[in-house]
Amino acid sequence: MPTVFYFIRHGDVQNPEQIWYGRMPGYPLSDLGKQQAEQAADFLQTQNINAIYSSPLERTKQTARIIGQKLNLPTIYSDNLLEVRSELQGQTFAYINSINFEIFANGNNRLDAESLDEVGNRINSFLQQQHQDHNGENIIAVSHGDPIMSLKLLHNQLELNLDNLLNKTGEYVHHCEVYKVIYEHEQIQSVIGVFKPNI
Repeated sequence: MPTVFYFIRHGDVQNPEQIWYGRMPGYPLSDLGKQQAEQAADFLQTQNINAIYSSPLERTKQTARIIGQKLNLPTIYSDNLLEVRSELQGQTFAYINSINFEIFANGNNRLDAESLDEVGNRINSFLQQQHQDHNGENIIAVSHGDPIMSLKLLHNQLELNLDNLLNKTGEYVHHCEVYKVIYEHEQIQSVIGVFKPNI
């Protein structure tokens, strides 16, 4: 049977210095982010959810907690849903923009970082494991932008590289936007945007 995953990016974050925070501690949801999570929770409450998984970072934990309170479900944490690991965390977004978002390890740099292939592999591992554990159920996965966008590359069987991520995945996932992912026969069958907060 297919397993249905509702992948959701965390809500807006308190980040007045505009830092690309990666896996750094100390970046909770803003008031706007909490409102976005409440809206997403209202939508997800109608989807017959069986379990909630989340990246263990503060912003995703808070998002999952808001959703879980409304759905009366606990949160299970998975490192496979974590943000990208990169030595460039702590740099400003202005700097990250100036290097064209080159935060991933690849054959052209010597960054101490994950490659996009590694990000895709752990998202695939998450899908495979939870499909086994929750076959035929509806699962929430609270994660981060790049891991969620890698789902589109995996579904479209495109190479996991930065050019494809930026140019062949469509609009970047918004805070608390929800993608419905159908997974069956060891494969992503579909990735469809089903909810976006109106704030």
